Amino acid sequence: MRYEIDLRDVRTREAFHRRIEQTVPCPAYYGRNLDAFYDILTGQNGIGELVFYNVGDFMQNMPDYAEALKTLCAEAMKQRPELRVRFGAEESE
Repeated sequence: MRYEIDLRDVRTREAFHRRIEQTVPCPAYYGRNLDAFYDILTGQNGIGELVFYNVGDFMQNMPDYAEALKTLCAEAMKQRPELRVRFGAEESE
């Protein structure tokens, strides 16, 4: 299944993880950190494609976290070759 995550106005880690919880299936015990997000991406939850759009604010305000997220997603795609994660679209497709 394809999920689209709008990162417009996301400027904190807490806001990022709230947006994740609002968009993709997360367990009740979701840890709201990148390790927990990696577990979601590599788990058996039906995520086939994840598209992050409106990423400008996020990348500008949280560059280190954004880079860590990109690295994590690349590793998750190696772990689950059927998973596709894309960044940078300016609006939903």
